[in-house]
This record gives sequence, structure tokens and C-alpha cells, in this order.
Amino acid sequence: MSDHQSRRDDAGAPSSEGGPINLTRESGQTRQLVQALETALRDSMAELHKEVAEIKTRSHTDYHRLLYIFGAGVAALIAVFGWGFARLDDRLIAIGDRLSDRVAEVATSQARTDQKLDDLIARIPPVPSPPPHR
Repeated sequence: MSDHQSRRDDAGAPSSEGGPINLTRESGQTRQLVQALETALRDSMAELHKEVAEIKTRSHTDYHRLLYIFGAGVAALIAVFGWGFARLDDRLIAIGDRLSDRVAEVATSQARTDQKLDDLIARIPPVPSPPPHR
């Protein structure tokens, strides 16, 4: 009976531990292969979960980094526009000063011209009116 029992254990008979029943030697090998695959998949899934958690963490920091870069770009753009506006404002003030100087010169020149014309008109005698024709 022991000979018959050992053959049944090798061939896949019910084991005394209460595990799965192996019907043939190939099914025992398949069971071992499946168990090895389950273990490997469990390990790789744990690694995969760790990598997904790392990706979530990195994507969060990458998102913040992107926001910081965008904010720095906006600040730089505002600074450049402010600097350009200050230069433009300075130039416009300089042009306005030159223009007001020219307007003052033209006003002075016009006042002199008006005075000369008034003097000239005062020196010219009035034109006699022609006699009426009958």
C-alpha cells in the first residue's frame, strides 16, 4: 500500500496537507509554474505600484515647477515691459521738452513778427478813397 500511496503522491494524488489535487505529473509542474508566475507578478505589481506612486509624486512636483517657471516668465515679461515703458516715457518727455522749446521760439518769433507788422502799418499812410464816378 505504501508503494501505491507514493505513486499517487508523485502522480498528483491528494496531498496530506490539504493542497490542490494533482492529477498528473504535468499538472503538478503547471501548478508550480503558476505559483511562480503569481509570485513574480505579485512582486512586479508591487514594483509597479511603487513606480506609479513615484510618478504621481514627480508629476506633482513637475506641475509646480511648471507653474513656477510660468510665473517667473510672467514676472520677467512685466519687468521688460516696465523697463521699455520707462525708456519710452523718458524719450517722450525729452521730445515734449524739445517741442515746448520750439513752440516757445515760434511764439516769440510770431510776437516779433506781429510787432513789426503793427509798426509797418502805423508808418504807412491810409490809402485815399477814390472819388465817386458820376
